[in-house]
Amino acid sequence: ALRISVTSSDPNKVGRLFSAKITELGLATIPGNTGRGNSMGDGKPVIVYVKTESNLGVEQIARLFDEGTALALKYAVVRDDPSEDAFLDAILDRVDKSRIISGIGERPAIVHMNKFQLPGFTTGSGCLAPAATQRMFTLLCQGDTAGASAIRERFLALEDARDSMGPINVLHE
Repeated sequence: ALRISVTSSDPNKVGRLFSAKITELGLATIPGNTGRGNSMGDGKPVIVYVKTESNLGVEQIARLFDEGTALALKYAVVRDDPSEDAFLDAILDRVDKSRIISGIGERPAIVHMNKFQLPGFTTGSGCLAPAATQRMFTLLCQGDTAGASAIRERFLALEDARDSMGPINVLHE
């Protein structure tokens, strides 16, 4: 069984480890994986959290979906230009876009929802302004990119701080 232990209280090392979404990242590489749910043995599918191209390849990700191990994918690979993402393109060639969500906060959300047609995004700074994030999402769903962009711009200074100092230090301290 795959087990992850937290051995550091440093938020820069731990990051979002507390999220159940990432506890199964290594599942595709475990010999004998049957694809019948997660390593806890309860048969429930998992949400795979991908933050780098080096953890899981496209074929491994696709296999998790094909076998029923994965329910959804939180895509959080940071790019200088989120509109240019060959890895996301390759995943979308193998996995239904309705099962992939942008997972890096407000910064790439507009590109991810408009260009890649992802159905939504996870919020970062929106935990401090949930109504604004919800409005941004609603505007994107209505096709109002300009309105969504205006809201997104208000988040960027906080997103910059979150990126440089870590989300726990910025959003929870």
